[in-house]
Amino acid sequence: MAATEPHITPISIDIRRQVLGIAPTKHARPLLS
Repeated sequence: MAATEPHITPISIDIRRQVLGIAPTKHARPLLS
């Protein structure tokens, strides 16, 4: 996985949310629910 991409895309952010789902729970919870 390329976590150091020069361009930040919505998909990359979405993946980071899943990987770091423990931190941005306020964002991940409503999306996953």
